[in-house]
Amino acid sequence: MIQTTYDGRYMLLLMGLFSMYTGLLYNECFSVALDFGSNWKFPASTNYIPANLNGSTPHLPQFMVRIDENRAYEFGVDPAWNGSPNALSYYNSLKMKLAIVLGVAQMVVGICLSAFNAVYFGHIVDIWAEFIPQILFMLCLFGYLVFLILLKWATPVPYWAAHNMDPPFLLNVMIQMFLSPVNLQKENTLFAQQHVLQPILLIIAVLCVPVMLLAKPLYLRHKHQQNMQRIPTLDGGDHGHGHGHGHEEEFDFSEIFVKQAIHTIEYVLGAISNTASYLRLWALSLAHSELSIVFWEQLFMTLYAMGSGNLAAQVFLAWIGFGAWAGVTFGVLLVMESLSAFLHALRLHWVEFMNKFYKGDGYMFTPFAYSRILLGPDDE
Repeated sequence: MIQTTYDGRYMLLLMGLFSMYTGLLYNECFSVALDFGSNWKFPASTNYIPANLNGSTPHLPQFMVRIDENRAYEFGVDPAWNGSPNALSYYNSLKMKLAIVLGVAQMVVGICLSAFNAVYFGHIVDIWAEFIPQILFMLCLFGYLVFLILLKWATPVPYWAAHNMDPPFLLNVMIQMFLSPVNLQKENTLFAQQHVLQPILLIIAVLCVPVMLLAKPLYLRHKHQQNMQRIPTLDGGDHGHGHGHGHEEEFDFSEIFVKQAIHTIEYVLGAISNTASYLRLWALSLAHSELSIVFWEQLFMTLYAMGSGNLAAQVFLAWIGFGAWAGVTFGVLLVMESLSAFLHALRLHWVEFMNKFYKGDGYMFTPFAYSRILLGPDDE
């Protein structure tokens, strides 16, 4: 077990660095809030007591007061969300949208890598017959969804109040884009020319499907017919014609068409299912966050609150509670949860990302090792 940990030391280092970045992003460390200067405050008349100080349910006001109307929180999530009654609803929406943005970005990178493969192997037909329609299909549908997410984030709350409407529910916007792209409802409107842009994007995405399905097989058949017309002039007479006829029988258009149809159906349906599959990042993040809160409040803070009024009892119970909290945190969050997150991330890389460009028909992978370089594969 120690050897396994040692072999994965670089991976564990990267996971630790990424976890620290995520902690700074959400302004917390093991579910303990880190306040670097919120732009919101509770009114002084409410006598607000944070829940993580005494373990009790605080008296929450109905609203908070913005300190500076012209300032947004500089990095990550404003710490005022920690302990707020609607914190879960806020983080739920934020993490779900972040998962979609990261997923679409990674899949676009995978599609672009397929273009590099086509250039490297000299398959130029794959660029205009597969790469271009695939990237257009992805960007016109799910790239547009990412654009709506970023636009909704960047739109200030007073804008919706000025237009007497609530922020649109993006899932309904995407559904209406397919059902009624021209007749846009007011509650699904985010910008002025949305009713013009959505039909154009939808038409482009629909036209990309027959291009992915037919362009490459028809092009290969056309090239084959051209080659068959050149062979008789090179070989001469009927012999060349018979030789060309033999090659024509080897070219099976139906087999190529069926293969391309399977590839097209897999990509179109996979674009939807793969994007939805990235929502596992949202679920894992929420589960990890909620477990952290439960361990902190139910173990450490509960034991600490039991010794209220007695300093010696509080110190002793805090010592016991910290040991129990640290053990459970290490065993569940740092070991089991990290392993679960790693497995899900590995699955996303292998299925959702690598199926855009990886064929698996090259050379067998041989891991880097100095022994193989110095001694040779036969002497190991």
